[in-house]
Amino acid sequence: MSSSPVNGSGIYACVGDTVTLGWSISLATGETVNDMEWFFEGSGQSSQMIATFVGSQFVRIAPNRPSLKLFNIYGLQFDLQAQQEYGTYSLHVNIIRNNSLARDSKYIYVGSPEPPSIQNQQLRARLLPEAKLVSQDWHVQLGCGNFQTRGEPPFTVVWKSPSGIIISSSEFVDNEYILSISNPVEEGTYSCHLMNSDPTARCVQTNASLQFSAEVDVEAKDVLLAIYNASCGHEMEDVASSIAEHISRASSPTVRLVNSTKPWRGRVEVFYNNQWGTVCDDNFTVSDAIVVCRMLGLQV
Repeated sequence: MSSSPVNGSGIYACVGDTVTLGWSISLATGETVNDMEWFFEGSGQSSQMIATFVGSQFVRIAPNRPSLKLFNIYGLQFDLQAQQEYGTYSLHVNIIRNNSLARDSKYIYVGSPEPPSIQNQQLRARLLPEAKLVSQDWHVQLGCGNFQTRGEPPFTVVWKSPSGIIISSSEFVDNEYILSISNPVEEGTYSCHLMNSDPTARCVQTNASLQFSAEVDVEAKDVLLAIYNASCGHEMEDVASSIAEHISRASSPTVRLVNSTKPWRGRVEVFYNNQWGTVCDDNFTVSDAIVVCRMLGLQV
């Protein structure tokens, strides 16, 4: 595991990983390095020097850390051999500046990843009840959740579409990883998985939660309902409640969508008694929406 650490930051590694702390020090004109020292402070332990560099000689001091070696002038590299080697590593550089000594220090925490916690030990995938309007297009939202904690570092969740395409989650909201799918939505079974290449999965192979996956079936009627739930009171506030009833009364019924640039969105109007009219939206159902879509030649 390689890193160019930010001072005071943390990285995560598994026992057995090679850890690289690629520190760098900026020297001003005329400054020189007198010596360098590396320290380690484990949980509940005092800070101990583990290596030093004097003149041109790197000296490993810790007898139980045989893999310690110098990396790229100021850095340190070692094989993480046991849980006891998790902790804070620091570099202290004594610099000769204007005939006096000054010290520059760097710190980084090397930690063990923590697995996520899932409520009731059961991962859940679902279609969120409302779609989301993104750049004037409706996006259906799938959620993969029940997370109490996301693990440390936060775990990654990926989705597999019905056709087998792997998709990354869009965001994490209210304990769920969200997948946003633009129209037209592929029907079928979507599954979410905890990504097993993350540090957490590599370090905690025996944790049952890492093997979790969940599935949700998405059908056209579900997509229509999600879009309707989100748009009701906005663009579809004048949508009819009883399309079938109006159609049955007309000798040559015709339906159209208006006030939209998208062929699948807009206010529903029915041509009845030689004029176009907007129908009421009371008790409008998904079945009514499907009838309209089919009359417009849209696939449902």
